[in-house]
Order: sequence, then C-alpha cells, then structure tokens
Amino acid sequence: MKKIKHTRMCSLLIGCTSAFLILLSACEKEKVAPPVISEIRNYAASPADTVLQTLAVDQWVVVLGRNLGDVSQVYFGTRPATLNHTLLTDQSIVVKVPAIPFDSVATNKLNTVTVVNSSGSASYTINITGPPMITRVRNYAAPPDDTVLNTISPSQKISIIGYNLKKATAITFQGVEADLTGAVYTDSSVVVKVPDSFAGADPALANKITYTTSIGTATFSIRIF
Repeated sequence: MKKIKHTRMCSLLIGCTSAFLILLSACEKEKVAPPVISEIRNYAASPADTVLQTLAVDQWVVVLGRNLGDVSQVYFGTRPATLNHTLLTDQSIVVKVPAIPFDSVATNKLNTVTVVNSSGSASYTINITGPPMITRVRNYAAPPDDTVLNTISPSQKISIIGYNLKKATAITFQGVEADLTGAVYTDSSVVVKVPDSFAGADPALANKITYTTSIGTATFSIRIF
C-alpha cells in the first residue's frame, strides 16, 4: 500500500514538474526582445525603395530591423506616428512621417526615429525635414550687432532664422525675388540680400517675406521700406 502511494506521489510530482517546465518554456518563447532599427527606406517598389538619409513630413517610409512585430509606438522627433498594425512584421514597419511642430521639439530629439515595444526601445538618427518655417530675422553682422530686426530695407544683408530652410527655390520680399546666387544656408538659417528695388512689388504681399522650398512655403511678416 505504501509502495502504491509512493508511486502515485512520484507520478504526481513528475507531472507537476513537467507542466511547470512546459509553462516556463512557453513563457520564455513569448518573451519579446527589444527592437532594433537597422535602416529606413523609401516606401516604393524597387528600384525606388532606396535607403534614406533624409525624411520628409507626410512621406511613407519602411523602418527595417528586428523584433518590430510587437512595436506599439513609433516617434519621429517626439511626435507619435499613426500605426496600422497590419503593416508591421518582425523585420519591418510601414509608416507615414507625421506633421512635426519643429519649433517645439528639443534639438537633440528632432532628427531621431524611436520605436517602442514592451521590452524596450531603439532610436535611429536621421535628418527629418518639412515645410520651411521662419521664426525671426536678424541683421547680418558679428555680435552684438546681429540684432533681431523689426524692419528691413532694400539692399540690406540679413539672416533669416527658422527651420527647414536649406535649398530655397525662391525667397521673395513683397513679391520681388531675391538673388539666391550668394545665399548661404544651414538647416536653421540663410544669409540673403534684400532686393535693391521693390519696383513691381505685389500690394497683397506688402511687408511679407515668402520662403519656398521643394516641400512647401512659409510667409513671415516684417516691416519693409
């Protein structure tokens, strides 16, 4: 009788141990690894699915890497993108770059794509651009003479400050185009000379700078005389 009880106890113990090991193995298999980003490509058929060095607002892209199937959020700068989970696989995420308030995103976060899942996050540095934005105009001079301007005059050399200002296709002052031959650009500024004359200016654009790139147009109000 004791032998039978002992055998039953051993069988029960073995059964419980086996069940525990199976459950533990299942849990280990279900554990999600942190995501990894390897590159970002244009979302298009080959050969247009090129690796990107710059992203633009409203552009569809493919984030490539590992452990991406369980990603819950993708951020461009600090702006969350809208995710369609049917467009996620373990190796890729198809997503649209959202509108970004460039003037309210910290500089160290602006050119960063971040993906997040339950086990962690991964960040990828890439230039992110959008329509131009002008925040102020400065006198072009060495400090302390590089003051913020409220008024500009013909032939004056100025620094236009803002975001996404590289590669302007046109800069106009009251509708009169500036000569961009000698313009000096960074992502956040351009040095340009105000036109010598406003003959032919558009009255509807009085006291306005209009800044155009391949992505969009910005208008900035400032007194011009």
